Amino acid sequence: MSEARDRSGEFAPPRPVCRKERLLSIDEIDRLVEGYRGGSTTKELARQFGVHRVTVSLLVKRAGGPVRRASLDESLRPEIARLRDDAWSYSRRGERYGVDPATVRRFHIKGSAS
Repeated sequence: MSEARDRSGEFAPPRPVCRKERLLSIDEIDRLVEGYRGGSTTKELARQFGVHRVTVSLLVKRAGGPVRRASLDESLRPEIARLRDDAWSYSRRGERYGVDPATVRRFHIKGSAS
């Protein structure tokens, strides 16, 4: 097996190993969708079934269900802005409020546009 080289001809570092794809049975998909309809979050179900949260959303959509979008309450806007001013990252603020960093980013952008 030959080593991979980058464009300069130097040896390239090995690529990170991705998670192996987890195939769910029909029964598992049914339980996942029912769990979502029962109020479980995509994050909880992803952890429970060993899949990515985007996979959970796709399976729920395929089953004909609407996908809930995580949101932050408008009353939190001043505090979230203060944390941003204190140099808190999207990730750190997301952890604090139990949402994905992208949710915090969308919340910030939406507030800037108002």
